[in-house]
Amino acid sequence: MERDIEQSKIYCRQHPGNSEALIHLVHELRSLGRSNEIRDVLQFEPVHIPLAWRLLGKLAPARFAKDGSVLNMRRLAKLFRRPINRSLAIMDQARLRAELALGLLGDQNEFLRLLEVKRTTQDRLLRCLGMSSAPVRYMGNYWVHKIGHLGQIEFYFRPWKLGLLTSARPVILIRTVQEVANKPLLDYWRQHFEVIIDPLEFERRALEAGLLDIDIHVYESADPDRPSLFYKVADALAWQRWDAEHRGPALTIDPAHEQAGRAALEALGVPREAWFATFHVREPGFAGDTGPGPRNASIENYLPAMREIVARGGHVVRLGNPAMKPLPDIPGVLDLAHSAGRSEELDLYVLAACRLFVGMASGPAQVPHLFGVPTVYTNWIPIPDYPFHGNALLIHKTHRDKATGCRLPYQRFVGLHTDYQNKDESIVFEENTPEEIRDVVIELLDRLDGRAVQDFAEDERRQQQFRDLAGISSATGRPRLGRTFLESNADLLETGR
Repeated sequence: MERDIEQSKIYCRQHPGNSEALIHLVHELRSLGRSNEIRDVLQFEPVHIPLAWRLLGKLAPARFAKDGSVLNMRRLAKLFRRPINRSLAIMDQARLRAELALGLLGDQNEFLRLLEVKRTTQDRLLRCLGMSSAPVRYMGNYWVHKIGHLGQIEFYFRPWKLGLLTSARPVILIRTVQEVANKPLLDYWRQHFEVIIDPLEFERRALEAGLLDIDIHVYESADPDRPSLFYKVADALAWQRWDAEHRGPALTIDPAHEQAGRAALEALGVPREAWFATFHVREPGFAGDTGPGPRNASIENYLPAMREIVARGGHVVRLGNPAMKPLPDIPGVLDLAHSAGRSEELDLYVLAACRLFVGMASGPAQVPHLFGVPTVYTNWIPIPDYPFHGNALLIHKTHRDKATGCRLPYQRFVGLHTDYQNKDESIVFEENTPEEIRDVVIELLDRLDGRAVQDFAEDERRQQQFRDLAGISSATGRPRLGRTFLESNADLLETGR
């Protein structure tokens, strides 16, 4: 076994572009509990472009058309075939290794380091080709193939709009509409970006789009002293300025979409004049997970909150798909996940036009705040992915030590980056109780209804203590923890446990 592993390491060093061999090796090391060796295997450096190629780039630089595309891309592809192919391979490998570092180790620092390798390689290649001044940058399939990624376009939009990123114009370039998770939401982004869905144009621009690709996690900064910006840093800076300048939501609902959405809901039993709340609760079956999973939750725990909304005169729309567990028959609750009236347009409408959204760390939760909808985040995990906008309340899953059964204090888990699988098998994640979910929904409803919700000094102290432990700046208007939830878990704020 040991000899096989050492031979695999040698092979991966000699063949750094063999992704299948790399993935097999790191999974084998993880199964043996040898995480430190995984970090060594994932090590990677940016491309080095020899001086001769850089000098040639000055003699034959890129030229740009009015639409921003590269006029002489074919010629550049022939002249610079070797550095282009080498750089693109390194960019792909750096991205793969970054995802492995985060996905298998939960190591965000290594994730960022490897993404910086990708950005540095991209920057060196663009400089060599004279493409650094290209008037456009491209968003490809990765930005649109999930509804959550379509929502995350906002992460780029705000800092770009505020001048924190390169001034190059973002273009969303897709081969076919079938690649898009929610076409109506993509159409909304036409308010700000050019969107091209055309197989011929996609083929024509394929190479330059790969060279000028906008990574979903690390951006090209406008600051020459800080050439790259991690998306969380960029978004935090952007939200702070956005709020200070009193700018509105990123997107506004179209009147025709509003009219069609209300008519569709009315046909499904929601009165035209009624206000409604939208719920989305992630269940097993998404992204390949079949078990409970850290990011999944039980819809049954949300029923008391739904009944509370109905008792206050509202309606509830449950968003999802037919594979999800059906809801019991509750007056005032529409299980859209199992309705024949489901459509992409209606799914987007109930996210964009609801009075409040109740969800968790799932794709649809990235959408409501684009339209300014107040949000309750429940069963949140992980804390490092804490949302940026302040028009929200949040409660998280309980983290419990598997060996002792004790709840972990905040200082033990606020930095854990748990994704679709639990990286730390010594920790058990417990869902929010029905009472916790109902209480935080009541708190947001009271705030929206203008009822007296006094933020006592003790609650403010606890909120700030949590932010300090989690490294969350209060200046960026981040969601508050649910008041009752934080009070019940005040002991988790203690340090030194």
